[in-house]
Formats: sequence, structure tokens, C-alpha cells
Amino acid sequence: WRYLSLKEKAKAMKLLAEIKANKLPKGEEASINSWEWLKEKIGDNEFVYLFIKSFLGWAVSLTPEEVPAIELAKEIKATLKWGGPGLIKGGCKAISEELAKIVKVNGGEIITRKKVVEVDDGKVITADGEEYHYEILISNIGIKETVKLFGRDKFDREYLKRVDALKPAEGIKINIALKGESKVGDTVVFTLDTKRINGYNEPSALTPELAREGYTLIMTHQALRSRNMKKEQKLGLEDLYYLFPELDKDGEILMVQTYLDGNPVNRVASGTHLDFPIENVYIVGDANKGEGGIEVEGIALGVMKTLESLGIGRFDEWYL
Repeated sequence: WRYLSLKEKAKAMKLLAEIKANKLPKGEEASINSWEWLKEKIGDNEFVYLFIKSFLGWAVSLTPEEVPAIELAKEIKATLKWGGPGLIKGGCKAISEELAKIVKVNGGEIITRKKVVEVDDGKVITADGEEYHYEILISNIGIKETVKLFGRDKFDREYLKRVDALKPAEGIKINIALKGESKVGDTVVFTLDTKRINGYNEPSALTPELAREGYTLIMTHQALRSRNMKKEQKLGLEDLYYLFPELDKDGEILMVQTYLDGNPVNRVASGTHLDFPIENVYIVGDANKGEGGIEVEGIALGVMKTLESLGIGRFDEWYL
């Protein structure tokens, strides 16, 4: 708050109160980019811009200019409602393992090592010629990828234009090991004075076994700002040594991971939503997150919408 003038503080407090009361941007205001909206609401403050750029780059791998106002407003509402972002004990692996348990407990079967190559007339066809018939198909591979399985000839031209216009969110993650105890804990550090890195967290603070004994695991995140991968990775590494100047002495870089093309951060950028037009086929996952959800909870919000469409439960209290 000390980086805001008295007038800007008052405007920011008013905006937070409005969001908490569910007075969210509507109409044309909802679709303008997040920074234009914040400038109108608070003012052209450099600190506000740098903070929002850091938050959105870390959370959804996008810039403020790429995120609609309504999406940012709902992400702020989520923070006011549930608190700031955190970590999951056990890491990403724990989520898939728990989902697998739930499927099996309810009599479901998990089939692995099968590549689906086509969906046609109520059945899924695999590369080895096996067919699996379905009444309801739920896909988490992305909208574009699901369209491809059905065949583009099954969709009208206007829908295909909208599908082709969908943009993913892409980014770079750098994993490092640092000697010693936990550095930041179960939270996120937003970096406002870096060239590329938007923030970092420490998964081993909650799950120590993710790091080898005597070390802690730090993961940095940055939105991809250009298609020059060497440049983007180089700037990220420069930021890394700015943030951790003793890295070579006290730790090591484990890997640099780039998420783009067929393996992006999110298959559809946050704030973009497109329903699937074929009956009894639903899209879940990072191609259909609920509004305001940034990561796992965003995917969960999308799953809740799908369950409601199937007549299974009501989740109104969760929606933002």
C-alpha cells in the first residue's frame, strides 16, 4: 500500500469492496484487458501494473494485456473468498493418484497405454483397433485435440474458426535445488523487479520428499513473451541469478522446462471459454477452466459445471 497515493488507496479499497460484493465488470467493461480496467479503477500506477503482471504471469502465464477484466476480477474475488494461492501436499502426482482411487472405488476402470486415434458414432477407437463404446464422453485433452479426434468435417465452419482462434498459455519453469531448510514456505513469492520470472514457490516446504536430503526445491515461473526460446530461457536464467546470487555455491539448476505448442501451460488461455457442440461430449481440464480459477481449482470449477450439466449435484456456492 505504501506505493499508492492516498487517492489510489481509496480507489483500490473501493474496488476490492465492490468485487467482494459481487459488483463485477459487465458488458464492454468485462471484455477490456485487465490493465486498462485497473487504470480506470485505480490509476496509472507502476507498482500496481508490476504486481498484476507478476501475479498473472505466475498464475496463468499471461500478461495483463491478455487477460479480460472479468477474469482478473474473479481471480481477485477468489483470493478474497478463499485466500491466496498455495501448494498441494504430495505435488501434482498426489492429485492424479487420488482421482484414480476415486474412480476405482466407484467401480471404474483406468485403461493405460492406449492411444485414442478417432471418435465416431458413440465409440472411441484406439491405435491398435480396439473400440470402447460410450454414452457420455468426457475429454481432458483440449478442445482442438478433441475436434481432431471427431474429424473437422463434423463441425460447421463458424465453430472451426472459433476453435482455430483459441490461444494457449505458454511459459517456462526453472527448477533449482538449494542447500538448507525451507526458504519461503507454503506460499508464492511474486517478483516485480525481474525481466522474465514472474514468481516462484517451494513445493518441498509442504512435501519435503520432493527434494533430496539437505536441499529444498524452488520452482520459478514465467509467461512466454516471445517465440525466441533461447532468449526467453536466457533472460529467465539471468533473473534466477539475480534472485539467488549464491546459486552456484549453495545449489544447482535441475532443469529448465518450456511449455508450448502441444504441451502448453494451459491449452486454452484463462478467460476464454468455448462449449463443445456435440451432444453428450464434454471438455474438462485446462481447456475449460471455471472463471476466476487459476490452476487446480480452476479445473475443478470446470468439472463442477460438467457435473451440473449431467444432473449430478449443485455447486452454486463455489462459483465466482
